[in-house]
Amino acid sequence: MNTLTDAQRARVLALLREGKSLRRIECETGHRRETIAAYGRQAGLLRERVTKLDAPTIRKAMLRAA
Repeated sequence: MNTLTDAQRARVLALLREGKSLRRIECETGHRRETIAAYGRQAGLLRERVTKLDAPTIRKAMLRAA
């Protein structure tokens, strides 16, 4: 795992708390999504595993939310 400075880690965690996606944080900070996810899991902000959503899963989630 890459090591982020305290300031970098704080920024990544703040962006996660704001609800930004891993890709958005990757673009804003220049850190890899895997690194961001590892720090997010360590802080308890992300589930153990980040799931990939396919079209049927997204449709089901949208129907439940409606």
